[in-house]
Amino acid sequence: MQNKANEKVLTQIQYNIDLMNDTFKNLTLQLYFDNDIRSLLYSRDEEVFEFFKKRNKLQQFVGSYTNLLHSIVIYNGFNKQYYSTFDASNGNSNPVIESAKRMITDPKRITNLKLEPLRTGLLPQLKQDEFDLFSFALYETSSTGEYNNVLVLNVRPEWLFDNLKAVNRLATSPQSGVFLIDGDGVVYNPEHNVMLADQQFKNELLRHLHAPENSLNTFIYGVGKEKKLITSLNTGAGDWSVVNVQPYSDVVREISQLRLTSLLLMIGFLILSLVASWWISRRLYRPIDGLIQQIKGNSYGQWDGADRESLDELSYLSNVYDLVFEKVKEFQQEQDSKQTIIKSYYIRKLILDSSSFTEQEVFEDLPASGIKIEEKDHFAVCVLKVDDYKHYIERTSLTNQRLMNFAILNITSEIMSTAFRCEAVDMRSDHMVLLLHMHEPQEDYLERVIDLLGRAQETVAKYYKLSFSCSISDHRASYKDITVIYEQALSQIQYRLVFGAKCIVTQERIGPRPHPEKCELPPALEKMWIEAVKSDDFTKQEKCLDEFFSLLETMCYDAIMQLVSQFTVVYVQTIREINKNRLSSVTNYHHVNLAVLEKETLADIRELYLQTMNTARQHTEQKEEIKNNALIETIKEVVEDNYQDLNLSLQEISGMLRMTPDYIGKLFRKTEGISVAEFITDVRLKHALHCLINQQMSIKEIMDRVGFTSETSFFRAFKKKFGTTPKEYRLKRIAQALEE
Repeated sequence: MQNKANEKVLTQIQYNIDLMNDTFKNLTLQLYFDNDIRSLLYSRDEEVFEFFKKRNKLQQFVGSYTNLLHSIVIYNGFNKQYYSTFDASNGNSNPVIESAKRMITDPKRITNLKLEPLRTGLLPQLKQDEFDLFSFALYETSSTGEYNNVLVLNVRPEWLFDNLKAVNRLATSPQSGVFLIDGDGVVYNPEHNVMLADQQFKNELLRHLHAPENSLNTFIYGVGKEKKLITSLNTGAGDWSVVNVQPYSDVVREISQLRLTSLLLMIGFLILSLVASWWISRRLYRPIDGLIQQIKGNSYGQWDGADRESLDELSYLSNVYDLVFEKVKEFQQEQDSKQTIIKSYYIRKLILDSSSFTEQEVFEDLPASGIKIEEKDHFAVCVLKVDDYKHYIERTSLTNQRLMNFAILNITSEIMSTAFRCEAVDMRSDHMVLLLHMHEPQEDYLERVIDLLGRAQETVAKYYKLSFSCSISDHRASYKDITVIYEQALSQIQYRLVFGAKCIVTQERIGPRPHPEKCELPPALEKMWIEAVKSDDFTKQEKCLDEFFSLLETMCYDAIMQLVSQFTVVYVQTIREINKNRLSSVTNYHHVNLAVLEKETLADIRELYLQTMNTARQHTEQKEEIKNNALIETIKEVVEDNYQDLNLSLQEISGMLRMTPDYIGKLFRKTEGISVAEFITDVRLKHALHCLINQQMSIKEIMDRVGFTSETSFFRAFKKKFGTTPKEYRLKRIAQALEE
């Protein structure tokens, strides 16, 4: 607390010094940019008449700030002349100018735009380290570091010293005081603090003054009765610091007195609080007791459960309040539910059969149900449908479906109500409806509705991970046309099939579409589709799909559904025909018709076709692979059983299997990586190797036994396979056996 008080005092002194420093800076810059003063600073020759005129201007300037300024000295480095506000133009006999000369000739004594102490000798009673003026200088230097031109304002120090004296007069002890000191230990104060005679204290103080600018520094010096609390603050003006010295005993005494006073006040306040609490409680309890007695005689004051006599008064009142509140809440919910049901009923009726309403029912009776329609209103209908509806109802219970529909309607109607009046209702089927009513629609009405619906879609997707599509009808000026535009919006939402999930459908987006009396697949496309399916050419199938769906995107909804049905029928019939001619079915095609009808968009239908065709292709490839593997194993068995036959060859094997040699040869090489002839040779060499090792037969006998027709071909094949001749191989094996 004491540190805070000291900080406030020192900060105020710092503020005063900064304020005066800024004031002198502004005065100096004002003079520096004055044309007459710049002439004294920079001119090489000065006329006498002009000089006196400019000196008078300087004297008038000093006279305007006589409480702050003592004099002004100007040094012109070009003609080596000094000018001042004194009578002598060169000021040689004036002590102020002499002091200014000494300061200007000593580069270490002058700082640009900073207050510096100046001892002039005007006051001979000053001690050695005291001064009688502050100097505030603005100068320019040459390349050699010498001063070219210097403007010096000599400032009276009384403004600062009087401030410090006023603060010191408030001190509670003669040993307390505030003074200024710089980094060299020079005290800028008219009255020396007695502690500064102590060199050890002075050194300790200077050691603590090296804190960062504007940083408060506090330390304790001395022991016993001589203990002092020292607080210092760097001012930012040169290396000046403001120092506050307080006897530690005074600080502790003030804190003790404050603690005692606070304790007495707390005790007194506690006693008064107890008395006031007793009196107030007696006054307050009378009406509460009367209220409790009155409630106990009421039916709400009785309930089953805990004993009422065991409860205190406030708990009893709280229980009664909860009971009454629950009753009121139940009643309000019942009323709101009835009102919502009635309102939803009238909205559905207005949408489904608007022409049956009279004007009295619309403009007088409907407002009582919360549906406000005005005579000048125009109307539009928005139909909302949840995307991927089949999966939505499969994974969501009926209760949750209604909650989700309510959330979608609530969010959408809230967003739409920022621009339009609207009524929202769940049609209890697969869609919801927004009835928009407005005064004369603006030209950008449709763009605004689309933008707001898009924001609603984004909000629902963000919080519920659910998407829905919308359609917007044209607007009509009569409430009797509401059913007409509702049917229009229902018809438009069917084009989600074309535009995809999360679409916003308008009549403009649908555009003109042909409505042919008879829809049939183009014969060329149908023929290409059948050929692609029969040939199992996946690339050609994709090309047919691209062409077919490009055609669908230009058709009306009914035509699209007819063509999709025809396209699917052609596919199913083609697959059925293929299956009749094959041993095993290509694919299970029975689900395709139903699956196509369950898809909501053309993109989904196209993906279904691709998946079905890909499944059929994979099924065919698997069947083909099984058949080829069986054929390869058969070829291997034939070779193993007939390798001794000298005439065994690809042609003989293909004859046995009743297949062409070319087909068998290509299939075997593709599967095994070698030709049939190479495989026959490998099998014969394998058996020859066995005979060499285990049979006491001659090489020629072995060759004849395994099916080689000539010794040359046998030796060549053996060496190519094993890197040695049959004889060398047998000798090596015998040698190895003897060594073992």
